[in-house]
Amino acid sequence: MFDGMNAAVSYAVGHDSLVCVTHDGGRSFLPVYPPGGARQWKVDIVSASIWRLTQGNDILATDDAGRSWFRVKSDLVLENNDYLKGEAPGGTVEFTTKTSGWFL
Repeated sequence: MFDGMNAAVSYAVGHDSLVCVTHDGGRSFLPVYPPGGARQWKVDIVSASIWRLTQGNDILATDDAGRSWFRVKSDLVLENNDYLKGEAPGGTVEFTTKTSGWFL
């Protein structure tokens, strides 16, 4: 997701999900790791600075490109961890804005 010279791209390797960011139009990228150690997050990039990460019952969010993080309380209990596969019965959570999303 590009916004001028800034961009964010989700990346997963093994059991570690992260977001790579650039502030120079893609000439170089730096990794941003979510807090709490290595986890396989399902990453939604809403904009270059707004990201939502989901796994199990957890929704982790940043509105400032990973400089600070907060947990989002959901009305939906996400009991299955099959998000990375995108398969039933776990489905996926997709965020379209920083406050709205849907569960498939």
